[in-house]
Amino acid sequence: MRNGVYTEVSELVGKTLNKITRCADEELWFYTEDGEVYCMYHDQDCCESVYIEDVCGDFDDLIGSPLVMAEEIYEDRDPLDGWEESYTWTFYKFATNKGYVTIRWYGSSNGYYSESVSFERLEEEALKKIVPKFDIDHIIKVAKELGIEVREVAPGEGGVFIKEEDGSERELTTFDLFPETKEIADLRCALAGLIAENGRLKKALKLIESKSELPEEPVDLIPITELYEINLHAKEALR
Repeated sequence: MRNGVYTEVSELVGKTLNKITRCADEELWFYTEDGEVYCMYHDQDCCESVYIEDVCGDFDDLIGSPLVMAEEIYEDRDPLDGWEESYTWTFYKFATNKGYVTIRWYGSSNGYYSESVSFERLEEEALKKIVPKFDIDHIIKVAKELGIEVREVAPGEGGVFIKEEDGSERELTTFDLFPETKEIADLRCALAGLIAENGRLKKALKLIESKSELPEEPVDLIPITELYEINLHAKEALR
């Protein structure tokens, strides 16, 4: 949560945007001429992945003219990866008299976590907590003292990056700053996996019991044909 007020994206209809900022594939910020700020995002947790899969259109078409369309639509489509059992496609459609933009979000998980997208209107106090005022000159000075390179980038493309040994760059994550959080996330993910596997095995056992008359006598006394039948049903249930 961004300490704002949850609202529907349709609240933007009739408002005029003066800026849209995209933070990687995880957040979109909408700024209105009236000084309002909205954030579209998903709070990532373990065992899930929710991100902006595609943007169709030009954000510039949404700037400077009142929005005549702002809606959220869920569509039943195939998963990006065939093995994903739980997934959600969410589409956000915007339009002004200059053009259309469709933002496509994709979420997948093990079935125990949210795949939805949040949309909040942020009040002034909430914005102060998220985007505090800072002295850019002081930041550059301190960065140089630490041997950190600071360079100017296009709006919405800023970030803190780590240079790998091979010379490539990747964005700084919470795990880099607080390594213990990754251990906690891994444990939570492992626990969620165990819960999911336990549920799958329970369903498999019910299927085996429904298709086979499980004998009560010792296994040494069970005819081989019955054991073979139970084995077939077990393989079918555990696929």
